[in-house]
Amino acid sequence: MTTRLAGLPVALVLMLLLASAALIGCGGARSGGEKTGEAVLGADDPAAREVCYANQLIARNEVVAFYMNNPEARPPMQVSVLIQQGALKKAPVCPAGGDFKSFNSQDLGFICSIHGEAPAD
Repeated sequence: MTTRLAGLPVALVLMLLLASAALIGCGGARSGGEKTGEAVLGADDPAAREVCYANQLIARNEVVAFYMNNPEARPPMQVSVLIQQGALKKAPVCPAGGDFKSFNSQDLGFICSIHGEAPAD
């Protein structure tokens, strides 16, 4: 029995599965659009960091698209304001339970209270 995933490295398959789980809501309930809720993975778990970074990059792409379509708007420093502006539907999810209250308006990057900001690449 062969699958499409058979040729992919195991680490990549696991990361994709974890990212999918986080994106469908396994990261816990949010409070005020910023807190991700209960931890699904430990803060020191490398998979938690990778999923957190992937979720940050997905949210960053959403914000970049908003500001490309609204060049007169100025990026704020708080995630809650991004949501109020309509630049972001909801805060990124950290599977280790990190909060996203800060936003780096210079490079449009999110800052997790546990994992920090995702690398640019």
